[in-house]
Amino acid sequence: MFNAIDKNHDELLSHSELKKYLQNCEWGKTWVKENGIHWKELFSKYDADNDGSIGNSEFLSFYRDNLAVLVTASPGDIPLEGEGGGEEAGGPNAESYISSLETALHATEVHL
Repeated sequence: MFNAIDKNHDELLSHSELKKYLQNCEWGKTWVKENGIHWKELFSKYDADNDGSIGNSEFLSFYRDNLAVLVTASPGDIPLEGEGGGEEAGGPNAESYISSLETALHATEVHL
């Protein structure tokens, strides 16, 4: 899912990338509407290092807090990677996606 949101492939999510992604998919629109999302507040909450973007570890927090429940509730409806292709979300895949994000983050930290 991170890669699907990261349109310029810089491994960081801008405010506009996250907002556009969530506003342009049905489940995202519903989540935004049901939760009365305030974009600046949401982005600020997860931009832990205040660099103006959301990196992988910050996205993992956002995903766990907000999207994992949606992924589990909407089997097959939410692409985890790519432009709608690749691994599909739902059921146990939400947990495996979190696990794969954690593994990738750990590998990145080890190589820094």
